[in-house]
Amino acid sequence: MMEEMRRKNENRRDKLETLKNVDVVKVVNDEVEVDPHMSFYPDLGNSSPKIALLKIYFCEASFSHITLPIFDGENYDLWEVKMQSYMESLDLWDAVEEDYEIYPLPENPTMAQIKNHKERKMKKAKARSCLFTGVSQMIFIRIMTLKSPKAIWDYLKEEYAGDDRI
Repeated sequence: MMEEMRRKNENRRDKLETLKNVDVVKVVNDEVEVDPHMSFYPDLGNSSPKIALLKIYFCEASFSHITLPIFDGENYDLWEVKMQSYMESLDLWDAVEEDYEIYPLPENPTMAQIKNHKERKMKKAKARSCLFTGVSQMIFIRIMTLKSPKAIWDYLKEEYAGDDRI
C-alpha cells in the first residue's frame, strides 16, 4: 500500500516537472494552472503536443481519485447510483440510456458520417466495457454474452434492484 502511494506521488512529480516546460501552464506549489490567455490561441486542436499533454494530465488528474464502483451482488441500489454517475462523468451514459443502433456506413460516406459512426460505436464499446469492469467475476459470467450496454443495465436492474443479497 505504501509502495503504491509512493509510486503515485513520484508519477505526479514527474508529470509536474514535464508540465513546467509547457508554455501554456505554470506549476505553482505542485498545482497546475492553465495560462488564461490559452483561449486566445488559434485552434490548437490535437495537432499540438502541448495541448495533448495537458489533456492527458487533466484527464488523469480529474479521474484518478474516482474509483469505478464494483458490484458484487449486494447493495445494487447504491451501486446503480454510483455507476450511473461514473458513466455520466465519462460521457458514456447516453449509450446505456438511449440504446441507439449503430447502422453500417452508407456507400461513399462523408468524413462527418465516418467520424460520427466511429464515435457512437466507440461510446457503446466503452460503456459496455465499463459495465463489465464494474461487476465481480461471478456477475460478469452472467452478463458477458449481452451485446449492448442497455441490455446489461436492464439485466442487472431486473435481477438485483431492491434486493440486498444475491
